[in-house]
Amino acid sequence: MPELNCGEIGWVKLDLLSRGIEIDNSIAQFMRTTSPVALRKNFYNTPLWVDHSLPVPQELRLSGVVVGLNSYGPSIWRLKWPGEGTALILENNVTGQQYQPKLIEDLRLFAEIKEAGHIANLYGGTALAFFSPRTCYLFADGTECRFCSLAGTAKETKNYKAILSDREIEETVSEALALDKERIEQIMIVGGNMRDLDAGFRHHISLAKAASTVLERAGLSKAVSVHIATMPPFDLDLIKMLADFENVHVMFNLEVWDQGAFSVICPGKERDYGRKKTLKALEILRDVIGAYRAHSLLVT
Repeated sequence: MPELNCGEIGWVKLDLLSRGIEIDNSIAQFMRTTSPVALRKNFYNTPLWVDHSLPVPQELRLSGVVVGLNSYGPSIWRLKWPGEGTALILENNVTGQQYQPKLIEDLRLFAEIKEAGHIANLYGGTALAFFSPRTCYLFADGTECRFCSLAGTAKETKNYKAILSDREIEETVSEALALDKERIEQIMIVGGNMRDLDAGFRHHISLAKAASTVLERAGLSKAVSVHIATMPPFDLDLIKMLADFENVHVMFNLEVWDQGAFSVICPGKERDYGRKKTLKALEILRDVIGAYRAHSLLVT
């Protein structure tokens, strides 16, 4: 089966994410016969429109590129297992083209310390991610970003901690480094929004500092980066708190570039913060932590 080149894999990944992947019933049997893989926990993922009792991989690795396994129902893409061996088949039923994706092995952390699975998640095979808080005040106002799945996934994952402490971050990162040191390349701190954006920003900074402290103690602060995705604070001077971090990347997400579309798709962010102030916050962020470390996601 063919390997995709760099240009091709980009378009295939976009197609897989936008159309979703149908999951053949054979995958459930395959998952019972293979080594532990990272499973979908709906831990702030797009909800799966499939039987939630089925064990479903969180991501696939296709020609070396990690692709989230989204399933929205019928699709031209189908993931199946031939019934023998360990190779899966990802088939495009329009072109007839078949590929052999690889599954991502789960961390030993989650296999050996069950509680860790209620605190953290694995993304991209290398990022240990923490989500706190697991709520966003914009849903209470009905002004949430229109693409956000947080409310639905929070209902489906009641066993996960609603808000994390610095101690939980420190303990979990320490355990992950002890068990999976060779796998972890970054620590992610992300979450919903508190109504007091200054308090929410301080919360994320505190969690990130806890993770950074463990990395420094292990001598890994240059090898493992800390990524923070958060709303910028009302008090822009608080951004200077990030100056002391080593190897940090931070996202203040605009979500949508066009001003008119931003108002429609992100009504709460527009009402309470605004696109103009977000851009100003990004400029300050760049000045504080350095070029190419300040980021913003745009939803395609």
